[in-house]
Amino acid sequence: SSLLDAHRDRKEVTDGLEAAAPFVRKELGRILRIRRIPELRFQYDSTLDSASRIEEVLREVLPEGEEVQEGEEDEALQGGEHRERLEPGSEG
Repeated sequence: SSLLDAHRDRKEVTDGLEAAAPFVRKELGRILRIRRIPELRFQYDSTLDSASRIEEVLREVLPEGEEVQEGEEDEALQGGEHRERLEPGSEG
């Protein structure tokens, strides 16, 4: 049901933006003082949805209480292995 609600909300927002496009074009023409204003198209950007899904998957696979720190996301996505850092002079 939540997915259906999200889809419905996206549709309403897109419809509202498309309905407002002529007004926005008119205002852009007035402000920019150019003869031809390009047609405005609105498209949903799913980047945030994808990022949220990746975070959800990471929460499922990481041990409880462990959080992915900034900069560790790539390592976690490449297999989730914890690599030990070797001290200078130590053998691997």
